[in-house]
Amino acid sequence: MAPGEKREANKWDGEDCGAKSTTFSAPSTTGDDGFRVYARSSGEYTDITALPLDDVESTTKQLIAIEAVGILLLLAGPALVAVWVIRLGVNPMRRMVNASALIAEGDLDVRPEGAGNGSESAELAASLNTMLETLTASIAERERSEARLREFAADTSQELRTALTTVLGYAELYRRGALTKKADAADAWSRTEDEASRMRRVVNDMLELAKYDAEPQLASVEVELRSLADEIASDTQASHPDANVTVTGEPVTVIGDPDKLRQSVINVVNNALVHGGDLHAHGGVIAVDSEDGVGTTVTIALPR
Repeated sequence: MAPGEKREANKWDGEDCGAKSTTFSAPSTTGDDGFRVYARSSGEYTDITALPLDDVESTTKQLIAIEAVGILLLLAGPALVAVWVIRLGVNPMRRMVNASALIAEGDLDVRPEGAGNGSESAELAASLNTMLETLTASIAERERSEARLREFAADTSQELRTALTTVLGYAELYRRGALTKKADAADAWSRTEDEASRMRRVVNDMLELAKYDAEPQLASVEVELRSLADEIASDTQASHPDANVTVTGEPVTVIGDPDKLRQSVINVVNNALVHGGDLHAHGGVIAVDSEDGVGTTVTIALPR
């Protein structure tokens, strides 16, 4: 032992049997980790046993490293659980919140997405998507219904205007004394009653539409087109005295709605009366070609 050296322990045992012993740590003169010394005194002699502390220090360092790794693993476990919870819960909910904000702004094409099959966020996203599909279909159906309503209102307005024009035309002929023949007067009053009946049906259709929010059903009856064309020509002649309207062709019977067919033909005739002069002024012609079972083709030709 070096002079002035301090011992970690100085406890002697074995006094009852005449021997004394003690253990202590001693530093190494070579700079190593030192020694653990066991000294036993018996009479004139003292037995000293010293073991180097290199293995002890190495084992201690290994234990410290193992404990540090264990602590890191213990801390990493909750961290991984937190990341998993955020990935499965928080992030999908944030995405659904962002999608809901876009939907609230009117973008109905956005669809929320969950974290994966079987998770609560995925089930919530599926429920929201189902609700959005139903809502989108309802809105599309409402838009189609509104479009049909606008189309029906436009057709109804045109039909009422045509009927009123016909009634006013016959009234003008009567006022001027143009209906001198009893047969002409009877026909005029008959046509006036027919137009009044048409107006009543149109008004009833409008009331039905307002009450049940449904379009009136089209009739499906036999319609003789030659008689229908003759009536339209007579009405047009009464409402447009300066026009020359003639009907050619053989009688043909079809299945359809007489009021709708009448209105379709009247629209074509009125357009020809209103815009035919402009077309003629440009040197153009209108040709109508109809083929049974195929359809009707209207051709407008203008010179170059």
